[in-house]
Amino acid sequence: MQESTSKARIEYEAVLSRNAIADDEWRVEGIDYDSDGQIYVAIFCGPQARARAEEYARFKNAQQDDNNGKRRLSQTRGSEHTT
Repeated sequence: MQESTSKARIEYEAVLSRNAIADDEWRVEGIDYDSDGQIYVAIFCGPQARARAEEYARFKNAQQDDNNGKRRLSQTRGSEHTT
């Protein structure tokens, strides 16, 4: 499934899975509330599942920050050009 390309921000969060098969199953959830409520989930289990899930959530949030910054920069640059 491909993520939405809209300007909406999706906040990713690592949470302990309540319905886990394994005791150490962690989920990274991202919900696009600005769109049609799409949900993105990645599941981590095994050694250091929590640390890997938290790292992935940080990565996804930082990736969006980078993309939003580039988008804002390009919009600003576009408005600076006058003829």
